Amino acid sequence: TPDSPRAGLVQAALRQLVDQLSMPPDSIIAVVDGARSSLRAVSLPLSAKKRIGDVLPFELEPLLPFPLDEAVLDYQEIGPKGGELAFLAAAVPEQAVVDALAPFEAVNLAPRELAVGAAALEGLLTFVTLPEDGATLFIHLDERFSDVCVVGPSKHCELARTLNEGSDSALNKPLL
Repeated sequence: TPDSPRAGLVQAALRQLVDQLSMPPDSIIAVVDGARSSLRAVSLPLSAKKRIGDVLPFELEPLLPFPLDEAVLDYQEIGPKGGELAFLAAAVPEQAVVDALAPFEAVNLAPRELAVGAAALEGLLTFVTLPEDGATLFIHLDERFSDVCVVGPSKHCELARTLNEGSDSALNKPLL
């Protein structure tokens, strides 16, 4: 949230970074915390491709832990799978979007993209060479949570989850 100590640290770090840049960045990508969002792999008939914006809300509504009418929805096409078309769908409460953008607005920066939770790890594709076939697993291990992103042969994030277990969790549990 914007009034949390962490938000103040993020805002201060952004202000310091902007002050050190000789020119504004070409592109800025912000991230919504995966614990405040919902990522779902959804498959729909190929015939629904042109109507995905109309169909997706009905597919997601029973799966969401928050009201659909208070959320922002988006999706990314993964590709055909078994006669259907696969998508990675994201739903984020409107307040979580506002909170994620607030530190940037405070220092007059406008992110071009808003990534969602573990799916943000797809951004690493710019820096790595993936195998020709098969899947690649990206993991971000934090103290309180873990982000897991699976990039498949489509070279897109096909599955992403934020888990409420991090490095602190492993240290506080008995091994046996």
